[in-house]
Amino acid sequence: MKPLIEDIESFSHAANRLYRKSPAGRILPSGFDNPLLLCPVIGIAWWICRYRRDFLEGTSLRLAILGAESSDVGEDGRIYQFLPWLLSRPELEVEVHLVGPKLKKQSKSSSKGELQIDRVASSYKGTCGEWWNKKGKNADIDLFVAFNPGLEAHWADWLDDKELPALMKNNIPLAIFSYDFDEAERDRYVLEGFGFKISTETEHCPMSPKFSELGDEPHKEVFSTACFFVEGINEKAKNTKASEAVSSLVKAIGILNAENGYFERHADAFLECWVYRGAKLTQALNIFDCIYYDLSKKEIFFADRGEEFADIPTIPFPANKLTEKVSKVERACFGAELFHRYTSN
Repeated sequence: MKPLIEDIESFSHAANRLYRKSPAGRILPSGFDNPLLLCPVIGIAWWICRYRRDFLEGTSLRLAILGAESSDVGEDGRIYQFLPWLLSRPELEVEVHLVGPKLKKQSKSSSKGELQIDRVASSYKGTCGEWWNKKGKNADIDLFVAFNPGLEAHWADWLDDKELPALMKNNIPLAIFSYDFDEAERDRYVLEGFGFKISTETEHCPMSPKFSELGDEPHKEVFSTACFFVEGINEKAKNTKASEAVSSLVKAIGILNAENGYFERHADAFLECWVYRGAKLTQALNIFDCIYYDLSKKEIFFADRGEEFADIPTIPFPANKLTEKVSKVERACFGAELFHRYTSN
């Protein structure tokens, strides 16, 4: 049977189909007004249809939500029992483990809250490595999932040898949903530096709702808008310098957002542009924020709104130092390094 979520192009379409063409419409109360609660389960259903259709052939599915927080819990995990309907596999037995140091203590109340569903997820307050050693090894997990893990900033916690790397030795896929495409690329770069085997290109997830679908501001995305997945790890690789560079990039982006109210996109690093250097319009590369590179003179200069700062000295810089930076993330990390070096004062 074709999954209910197949060929759906938006979060609102998926939610409407779930309400109207599955038993979920009878379970959700008439006054249900929290569509964000559906984000994790709809995202996972889309991911399974996209990447692991073999899961549709089984009779059971065991998930572990790593780094789970309040937005992933969904009424003690009851929301994940919508997966069989989203996948049009009503007999599918879904077992969910919520794992995270920030989880609140699970309610022992017999109340079913808004969702009239008996089955709840197991909950473990702690790191994924702690959970794996105490309970996870015997849980026969089919899929790990992480929503907005923030690896770019918290890589040291996630990538300790006893944490995520230990789980990845067991050939269990890990689906990662990041807040936006740029963050997903940075998370991916960090994981690749530690030898994680990335199985797909980073992809936009159409199941991320926009505020317009939630009755708020239009055209702004929320929750997890991009994803990729991991299958295994090369234990010998451990590039902490790459992770530190990404953390420095994130810090620089945060500084600019606090000062100027916008987020610098790492994908825009090294864009060609034209800037006035005195009275002359000059072709340059915008390395990062106010830092530019003069292609003809091979020097770094500083400018704002298309005009050079005349009172800041230029810096001679070999062209090969720029061209050796291959990926967009590498280029942006290099730009952030220069940003911290030359604008710290």
